[in-house]
Parts: sequence; C-alpha cells; structure tokens
Amino acid sequence: TFGECARPKIGWQIDPFGHSREVASLFAQMGFDGYFFGRADYHDILGRSAERTREMVWQATADLDPQNWLFTGILPLYYFGPPTFCYDITCNDPPIV
Repeated sequence: TFGECARPKIGWQIDPFGHSREVASLFAQMGFDGYFFGRADYHDILGRSAERTREMVWQATADLDPQNWLFTGILPLYYFGPPTFCYDITCNDPPIV
C-alpha cells in the first residue's frame, strides 16, 4: 500500500441525487475530514448563498463523536471546478501539479 499519505481525506460527489445522513456517516467513519457536492435543491442553494452558509459541519448522527462530524460544502459552480482547474481534454488550462 501507499501508506497514510495516500489515504483519501476528502469526498467529492459532483452529481448525487440526494444527500442522506448515512452517506455523511459512512464518510466520517472512513476517516474523511470533508465532503463536497455539486447538486443540491435550488431553493437550498439560493438560501445558503444569501446566508453565506454553503459550507457547514455536518453532524451525520448523534451516535458519532464530534471528531467524526464532517466538514461539508456545496460547490459554487455545480459540475465545474474553479477557474484554471479544468482537467478535461477540451480545456487549455495548464496541468495541475
């Protein structure tokens, strides 16, 4: 194996259909520190954008200790990464190193 330095610590789901607390609980129990997703309810995105709460700490279940809560964020551009983070063959962005 590659050891601890290769263990993923952030989950990224671009197009999930719903966000169950079980998913957050599983990510937290696998040792993930964060979870980001692109799809959310339109009204939820509008409200969170206005309130500046697109990032949050998700307590997936009361059974987990606070160290297993999951830092969570809704990606600002839905399916797309930030500028200069294009990794598609059709992009001209420099390689991400």
